[in-house]
Amino acid sequence: TSVERVDERNEIFFANKIVLVEGPSDKILISKLCENKWNINLDQKGVALTECGGKTGVAYFIGVCKLMGMNNYFAMWDKDSEGTSTSSILQKVLEDGNGCELSPNLEAYINASCDEKINTSGNKIANADTWAENVEPGLIPENLNKVRDFILSP
Repeated sequence: TSVERVDERNEIFFANKIVLVEGPSDKILISKLCENKWNINLDQKGVALTECGGKTGVAYFIGVCKLMGMNNYFAMWDKDSEGTSTSSILQKVLEDGNGCELSPNLEAYINASCDEKINTSGNKIANADTWAENVEPGLIPENLNKVRDFILSP
């Protein structure tokens, strides 16, 4: 529900690190990879994995982080036509090494860069969950491993 999402988003103010993602399929994918492939307990590490409601939302929460002096964030978004007004913000995040852009979107990025393909029909959240459960750790694409590296960095 929207109340749960607001409560979840409040975690960024108390987190050691913040991972900003566009939507629920991105969130379940990163969460599952952390849990099952990277052996990372997000709660123990104090990581807020935050669904932002799209690329524009990612840019919004980057702005919140910057205004609050929180530089402990990493953002992941799709390279699609949504949020073109935020392109300068997101470009700066890429230049600073605080994010990655998946071209043109999560599913197409995975299928172009990984032998383990993700289903692109049906429920995107269930497909992301299944892919993250089944992928071999050595096949996880580079941009997704950047999220892991950020979480594990000191």
